[in-house]
Amino acid sequence: MSRLHLVTGIGSYVAAPLWLAFLLIGILIALQARYIRPEYFPSGFTLFPQWPAQDPVRAAWVFGGTMLMLILPKLMGYLAFLRHRESRNMMGGAIRGLLSVFIETFVSALIAPLMMLKQSRAVVEILIGKDSGWGQQRREARRNSLRELARTFGAQTVLGALLALGAYLISGSLVIWMSAVIAGLLLAIPTAALTSSRRLASVFRSGGLLLTAEEKSVPDVLLRARSLSEENSPYDRSANPVTVLADDCNLLNLHLEANAHGTPRQRGQVDEQLAIALARLDDAESRSEALSWMSQQELFAVLARPHALMKVISKSESARPDGVCFDTPKGPPVP
Repeated sequence: MSRLHLVTGIGSYVAAPLWLAFLLIGILIALQARYIRPEYFPSGFTLFPQWPAQDPVRAAWVFGGTMLMLILPKLMGYLAFLRHRESRNMMGGAIRGLLSVFIETFVSALIAPLMMLKQSRAVVEILIGKDSGWGQQRREARRNSLRELARTFGAQTVLGALLALGAYLISGSLVIWMSAVIAGLLLAIPTAALTSSRRLASVFRSGGLLLTAEEKSVPDVLLRARSLSEENSPYDRSANPVTVLADDCNLLNLHLEANAHGTPRQRGQVDEQLAIALARLDDAESRSEALSWMSQQELFAVLARPHALMKVISKSESARPDGVCFDTPKGPPVP
């Protein structure tokens, strides 16, 4: 099972550049049919003209097979869900469960082109020997600023607009054929905003949609874990982590020790997020102003580098209480 899991994971990444290549080849074929005159009578003796090869039947079979592979597992899961009355009740019932399947399928279709580009880039970076990185995932719902969304998904949106324009100039049918990919890229920013919205999640939950069994009937062990977490956590989860570290010497030292033996920076290698964060810090008049300018990626870069974190903490802050620690970290500094 472990080997099968690894093969499945590798296959999911390899499928992304294959899908991208399939799309690019399709566009090139459409361009050839639109702008390059076919040669019906090539050089040499022939009794019959050579017509351009097109096989709409096979194309339909490819499309149908692809849709079957994508949708059949969801339908099989829904049928298995219908067999158990307790599961149906916990997940909103048969009708709401079916609506949830449709919603999930639609959202997955919008996200798929974005994942295709992201995974294709990762595969290419690995093949050329570059570290593709592994960013920290955000597990909690929070509102993203329009600037952050535009910075993250602006390139994908522009690419979607160019694909739509190019497909329209070639053929209207090509726009329809690529509509799923084009829509996913064009709607990247609103899709990211909506799928991370806590308000929208509350609307779906109140309507009994996209529920899990644990939401409807929370296990006792999970309730106990949440209770212990709230009782034993003296920190405000909504507070900026740099502010929390600046106000707690023991926590700061623990954080510095945990990050003291990170990967050393090679000469000529620049962490763009860290460089931008430090530039914002130099331009800011106070620590709170600098932190308000930093994106999540820039903040993570600061937290991962002890020297950068100490530079941010040492920034003058009128609201900072006296006694903030600037103890020397116990571990060696990371350049």
